[in-house]
Amino acid sequence: MKIQFDKKEKSILELDELLKGVGKNAHIAYQNAVKENGDNLKMHKVFEQISEQSARSR
Repeated sequence: MKIQFDKKEKSILELDELLKGVGKNAHIAYQNAVKENGDNLKMHKVFEQISEQSARSR
């Protein structure tokens, strides 16, 4: 038995598949950016630590 979808249901299913693809591509792009540039939050914490150490040594 084949399930029949109306146009609205079919459009929703197609949109869902499209968004899954977009999400996957965004995740891959984020992973590549982290590999190339490091995690911004970690870099920010390191910068704060360096700034604090520099301020203490003055």
